[in-house]
Amino acid sequence: MDFFTGNNDEGTLALGLLIAGVAAGLFSGMLGAGGGLILVPVLYHVLGQLGVSEAVRLHLAAGTALAALLPTTLAALHSHLKAKAVDLNLLKRWSAPLVVGAVAGAALAQRLPAEWLAILFAGMAMVVALFLLLGKEGWRICDQPPRRWVGELLPFGCGGLSVMMGISGASLMAPLLRLCGSARASGTATGFAAILCAVGAAACVVAGWGVHGLPQYSYGYVNLMGFGIVAPVMYAASRAGAHYAGAIEAKRPRASFALFVILIAGKMVWDVMG
Repeated sequence: MDFFTGNNDEGTLALGLLIAGVAAGLFSGMLGAGGGLILVPVLYHVLGQLGVSEAVRLHLAAGTALAALLPTTLAALHSHLKAKAVDLNLLKRWSAPLVVGAVAGAALAQRLPAEWLAILFAGMAMVVALFLLLGKEGWRICDQPPRRWVGELLPFGCGGLSVMMGISGASLMAPLLRLCGSARASGTATGFAAILCAVGAAACVVAGWGVHGLPQYSYGYVNLMGFGIVAPVMYAASRAGAHYAGAIEAKRPRASFALFVILIAGKMVWDVMG
């Protein structure tokens, strides 16, 4: 394909990106999180089919996914803010360590082998999928989000892991906030996700600037071709998913999401290790 490899396979790229955007958007709309857990491995496999080097493939998939997730995340945040479902005090308190963690995660990802990043992504993705499937609403580890060093370490760690994985962080932050007793976990997690997508995408641009082997129209580890196709498709699909979420039994999309994530993340590790 001319945009990526110089071959005439624009259809392969477009189809793969459309599938990624639709699947990620639908699940994100129905569940309120998790789009990045689908988007990154699909982008990874599409880039592999197009001949992008394994050395930069996962970095590029993660950076492009973070950029593509931003419009959908901002729209979701707007809805949560209108509904007063965001804990603004916690958002302010945890934003600084979250941003520091995001930048640190982008820097660390450059120093880790592709195999390690793939294993990290797959392991965390499976944990999130299983928690979403098996977790109970009543589970708590504390009555309110912690303060002091614990209250700085948690957002720092989530920020770093999210950027290394190429996800918005909502699928990590929402369960964490629920376990910590937050009454507005989903909306507040979406606020953190918007910050992570913006900071993470910018950090991926900087981290990948000047790296050799990237496809055309890549600015660092963010590819504008991928962003231009995935972002609007995912946004539209997420709106549709949110519209029909109430009419679908909650366990059904959760089970499908968990199975899909486990299979596609496992396939990614299999490809890298094989």
